[in-house]
Amino acid sequence: MFPAETRILIADDSQTTRALIRSFLKNSGLGWHLNEAENGVRALEVLRDQQEKNKPIQLVLSDWEMPVLSGLDFLKKVRSDERWKLLPFIMITGVNHPEQVVEAVKAGVTSYLVKPVQPETLHLKLKQAWEKTHPRKS
Repeated sequence: MFPAETRILIADDSQTTRALIRSFLKNSGLGWHLNEAENGVRALEVLRDQQEKNKPIQLVLSDWEMPVLSGLDFLKKVRSDERWKLLPFIMITGVNHPEQVVEAVKAGVTSYLVKPVQPETLHLKLKQAWEKTHPRKS
């Protein structure tokens, strides 16, 4: 699982959803460092800013449907930058269409979470994302 010092970016245009996810993460007791953005453009700014401060984001939780720059377009920009090609990225959406999942997978998403976000499901997706991006060496 992601260690306590992990820096996480929550990108969602809904302040309520960001607060809910922030609450779930804080209640995990792991003390993660949380950053937030209200759209994909702002999320990219946070990624760059934290990178420049030598405090890189280590996990992204992003809504699919955001104004200015969608979660999918944000993901594509993240994956097009060498610094973030392997950055764990969990897409969160209120829509559960198989073609949307396929599109996100093709764009390089690490995991996919359907709203409403529940603490147990979020914890499971975090665990899966960690295992996928930090495979055990045999």
